[in-house]
Amino acid sequence: MQPDSWSDSTIKNIAASLADNPDILGLLLIGSHANPTLQPDAFSDLDLILIAKDSCLPDFIYTYPDRLLSFSQPYASSRANGPFYNSLCLWFADTHRIDTVFAPDSSLENLEAWQDSGLLSAGFRLLFSRSESLDDL
Repeated sequence: MQPDSWSDSTIKNIAASLADNPDILGLLLIGSHANPTLQPDAFSDLDLILIAKDSCLPDFIYTYPDRLLSFSQPYASSRANGPFYNSLCLWFADTHRIDTVFAPDSSLENLEAWQDSGLLSAGFRLLFSRSESLDDL
């Protein structure tokens, strides 16, 4: 798999912008960009899972789009809730899209729920971690 320059630089920039925040325990890349058997194309979105401390997650979800403004200006967004997570999809005028799942660190206590959710079914790549549970995935 050879990501395009936008996806490669965006993945690196998002990971770098979050890695210094001690409230963020990990960041995973999922979907086609994380699976070496899939070939992302120019229209493939970026799929991320962000694990944060339970206490800071609600506030972080609402400030996260501001962190992405340095990459591009989103023109649309949508939010959804899953059984143990929230998600945010951001569409950008240049046709790119970033889908981020936000999960609290307490969700790592039930790794079976992660497997059952299908979030990791296409594979994943750990971009950074401060959690032994994430390291063990």
